[in-house]
Amino acid sequence: MEFSEAEKIIAEFFIEREGEGIVDELKTINLTKEGIIDSLDIVFLATYLEEKFGKKIDITDDNTLEAFSNFENIVKLVL
Repeated sequence: MEFSEAEKIIAEFFIEREGEGIVDELKTINLTKEGIIDSLDIVFLATYLEEKFGKKIDITDDNTLEAFSNFENIVKLVL
């Protein structure tokens, strides 16, 4: 499976937590529905992404449900 540079950085987070086996399904799996990440993990992931990309991620946005839905899969995170 091909990953963009940004997706590779995000994939590192999940590989550290879940192992190499996650790579094959990372682009297609719904991370929240499959229980790969929960609300606390989203905070950890947001912090990780802020460090790696140097951009602030506001998970306390007025539209919190929409903000959290961006964490459903890595493709949405890259956008």
